[in-house]
Amino acid sequence: MEIKIINNNKDLEKINTLFKDLFNNEKNYDPSLNESPQNFFNDKIGLEGTILITLWENNVAIGFLYGQILNTPNYCYKNGLGSLELLYIKDSYRKKGLASKLILEFENWLKTYNIFNYEVNCYNKNLPAINLYKTNNFKELKLVFRKTIKND
Repeated sequence: MEIKIINNNKDLEKINTLFKDLFNNEKNYDPSLNESPQNFFNDKIGLEGTILITLWENNVAIGFLYGQILNTPNYCYKNGLGSLELLYIKDSYRKKGLASKLILEFENWLKTYNIFNYEVNCYNKNLPAINLYKTNNFKELKLVFRKTIKND
């Protein structure tokens, strides 16, 4: 297994394919999702305060973590706040500690910016993700509510 941080477009096609897998999986939890955006990561890599950590086996992309630092005037956290935006491991590679390795790599990156708090959102019925985060010592902090209004 090889962990790579992506800073250019060379490997993005493979990672964008993994994103589509993640997006299609998320549709199981959120019926309001539309179709997967094309080339999702193309305009997100290399931006200050963002990171795309990828996992490879024999030059095949098997997982990724996309995170960022939320450190704008609208945030009132000491030293900013990290955000684990997306995390995905191909089905056949799950339950091998690989997601935890990506999380640890993300945490080490956050520390280089003196950021010691970060958040992640997941769907309340996505039990594998919930179990992963609990195993990695995340604590439930807040709830998100959504209301769908009728389109008359």
